[in-house]
Amino acid sequence: PMPKIREPADVIIKVLKTTISPDDIDSLKRNTKAIVKKRRLGQECIGEITEVGNEVSKRKIGQRVLVSSITSCGHCVSCKSRLYGDCQGGGWLLGHRIDGVQGTHARVPHGDYSTFLIPSHVWDTELEDDLVLCSDILPAVLEMGLVDGGIKYDMSIAIVGAGIKGMAAFICAGLYAPREVYILGVEDNQLEAFKFIANGPEFESTRVYILSQKVDDTVDAVLEQTNDEGVDLVIETTGTPVGWYQG
Repeated sequence: PMPKIREPADVIIKVLKTTISPDDIDSLKRNTKAIVKKRRLGQECIGEITEVGNEVSKRKIGQRVLVSSITSCGHCVSCKSRLYGDCQGGGWLLGHRIDGVQGTHARVPHGDYSTFLIPSHVWDTELEDDLVLCSDILPAVLEMGLVDGGIKYDMSIAIVGAGIKGMAAFICAGLYAPREVYILGVEDNQLEAFKFIANGPEFESTRVYILSQKVDDTVDAVLEQTNDEGVDLVIETTGTPVGWYQG
């Protein structure tokens, strides 16, 4: 059904671009207890605002916005402490406790604080396509993989897993000008994608080692390259026992 304004801080968006998240896959497998039958999934998107609640002051009809996967009211103790995932009236709602964004339209609670304006000059460009990744995976990996891991400039880093989370970790690591980065992966096409990313200007001064687990004992290869000292930070992105062991 077409979503409607339910709370005065809601906005309704027309969904323009969205993704499939690993959380959506978990939800389909019924691994998430809060999911009910016929729940529309999806938590990452770009949309155009088509309706606003009467308490919305920062958003207007016709604006194009990036929707955060984490809903935040902007006023509670958690939000004021920048712990948005613990928002008393928000957190992970979209595609979880309320219908998500994998449809033509969606209701976004707390529209003033749960959306980010997209400048009109990037509408319908490749840059806007890339911005969808800023809904969830890039900030999640940045916070939980790098910041929580104590990332600092000029570190040596190992990334275990060459999937989308590993790629996101690599992209975010470029913000900190790492001295060395070791990529440990299996799939050839994924490792090729890392080679492409490594050619970006943010890695000009970084030594990047891409190690295939099909060919190398990747842990031994890292230890050999670092004279058995290892690296400053390991980011494990597979979520599997094999990945944990390698990390």
